Amino acid sequence: KAYLVQGDKTLQSSVPKGVPYHASADLKDRIESKAAPWGSVVHGILQGDLWLKTDAGYLPMTLQGVDVLSERVSQNKVATDVQPSGCDIVQFSAPFYYVAEDEGELHVDLMRLGRLKGEATVFWETIDASAVAGVNYTASSGMARFGDREHMVSIS
Repeated sequence: KAYLVQGDKTLQSSVPKGVPYHASADLKDRIESKAAPWGSVVHGILQGDLWLKTDAGYLPMTLQGVDVLSERVSQNKVATDVQPSGCDIVQFSAPFYYVAEDEGELHVDLMRLGRLKGEATVFWETIDASAVAGVNYTASSGMARFGDREHMVSIS
């Protein structure tokens, strides 16, 4: 499974390189030269509730009392309801979107693939990952409508 490496500003400033890898599921086995960078996605298998085993080593699920690994939801899990065509697919136009805190509003393009016949409706919502609603961004949700033969809409 995929996990997002995240932490609050205090933790990120005290451990700037990211979450340190370990040679085993033991805090004493820290690999000083390796860390999973903040905001990155790592893949691995949970070892109990406390460790994630990856190809690069073991990562603790918490660091200094803060949860630092959260299961990642598929990037293209935007299409929750497409009507009426049933054969169309709606996905993000890019696999990742990044925005700096001072950039303001983020605009995301959705692409409709398939027959493009008739209207299609997609319901969407923001979810917490490396940012937290109410702290780092304003939570939002809505409905995107595609007209007949329309293949791209923007949401914000």
